[in-house]
Amino acid sequence: MGDWKCPLAKFDSEILMTFDSFAEDFQVEVTTGFSLLFDAKKSLMELSRTNWEDGKKEFRHYHLDEPLKEIQLMIDGSAVEIFVNHGVAVASARFFALEKPLLKYNGKNQGRGVHFSLLDCR
Repeated sequence: MGDWKCPLAKFDSEILMTFDSFAEDFQVEVTTGFSLLFDAKKSLMELSRTNWEDGKKEFRHYHLDEPLKEIQLMIDGSAVEIFVNHGVAVASARFFALEKPLLKYNGKNQGRGVHFSLLDCR
């Protein structure tokens, strides 16, 4: 995949990333102040966001019991649902964007990243 950026029309998206082999270190930034970091050596996923009340960084850590092969992000307004390896691990968080949506990926993994826009059905 290499480093990439994907401007989003709005914060209503599904992002699916699959890795050709087990994932190495990477970082995904959904917007300034909200990111997901993976440390392959520690099998540790770190979710960080800026608290909207006091502006301080908040962190949540998740230890994975198996190698990371797939991650799915469901972004809806100001919430993100994260599914790891088809739901073996799940996390959710609220975020408060201060700028236009721009998804950024930093890492050297080989694989595929797919973006789906979630549209209103009328």
